[in-house]
Amino acid sequence: NARELAFIENIQDFTALSGEATVPVAISLAKNVAEGFVPMVFFNGIRVKTVSYTAGSRNMTFTVPYITEPSDTISVHYASR
Repeated sequence: NARELAFIENIQDFTALSGEATVPVAISLAKNVAEGFVPMVFFNGIRVKTVSYTAGSRNMTFTVPYITEPSDTISVHYASR
């Protein structure tokens, strides 16, 4: 549909993050998350269920039941304008 064509799909990978198990880890995206789209976050290829974000903002958090180590890859797939 034409509405979706007005948006750009972004994929950003993050490493060098640290965090405790079940404690939210904050990340800042390069672009704002578009209204009407839900970002997907993957922790070493596994989709993360607990993601908090605000449409129109670059800031988000994710929570996993694992310790987040600098060698882990966090991949965020989201739409922006």
